[in-house]
Amino acid sequence: MRHTLATRSSKKAAGFTIVELLLAIILSGVIITIFVSTLMSMMRTATIQKTQLELSQKNQIALDTIERDIRVALAFDTSPAFAAFTDSYGPNNIDNTWSGTWSYKGSDANHRVLILRQSATTTNPLARSRSPVYVQGSLVNPYAEQNASLNCTAYNSSTAPTGTLSYNPPLPYYIIYFVRDNKLYRRILTDAQTTLCASSVQYQKQSCPKADTTPHANCRAYDELIAENVASFSVAYNTITYNSAGQATVVDSGAYAVSDPDALAETSNVLVTLKLQKIVSGADTNTTLSVRVSRAN
Repeated sequence: MRHTLATRSSKKAAGFTIVELLLAIILSGVIITIFVSTLMSMMRTATIQKTQLELSQKNQIALDTIERDIRVALAFDTSPAFAAFTDSYGPNNIDNTWSGTWSYKGSDANHRVLILRQSATTTNPLARSRSPVYVQGSLVNPYAEQNASLNCTAYNSSTAPTGTLSYNPPLPYYIIYFVRDNKLYRRILTDAQTTLCASSVQYQKQSCPKADTTPHANCRAYDELIAENVASFSVAYNTITYNSAGQATVVDSGAYAVSDPDALAETSNVLVTLKLQKIVSGADTNTTLSVRVSRAN
């Protein structure tokens, strides 16, 4: 009898009570919840940090492209200055029905337009083999007074001033940076009307929105996408003065306060600021970078 009771007691002691099982389940649930919550938090933080890094890198690449174009620009313009430059799209259209005029002021202070006048080249402007594209100056053209001596023949000191190719007016083109649908684009406008010297073939091609399935006849390339997730694109125009000691002072030109087509004529320096912003895992991730650049020309 004693043996039987001892056996039953040992069997009873070897199991778990319902209360113990419930406590184990609750504790396991708490531990799993804490683990999953910690893991999710770590993944969210890693995603945000990765996005932040990507935005910073893309912002820097975009500003590097803009800086390169500014350094070799001939001028900052309030609008394409010559009638030979036409655009059927403008800053907002994706079809060729626009008939407005570009303005450096853009739509507001956070959506400015940067208009750069450049010198057209026969090949990639970064290539060492590049040469300027010259206009037939002996014919009527928008860039210089018509002169029969500017006949596109090779320069020869013995026949100067006739045969002065180096004095023929160079052909310009325009690079326009603008924001549409939170994306920063780079558009090129070219002059397809003016007669060029026979030996000059322009490398640059007029561009237009890729979204247009029936592009205008002048369109020979697509606008270049410079950056996405653009929250703001601002441009501050400045003049630089030097005192007797050679110290430079940067002064805002006040270009946005006037409506003068020559408001940027004396401008040689700009401060470009680009802000990229993206919502990731409920967090506002953004980066703002600026670059101050002076024209070399």
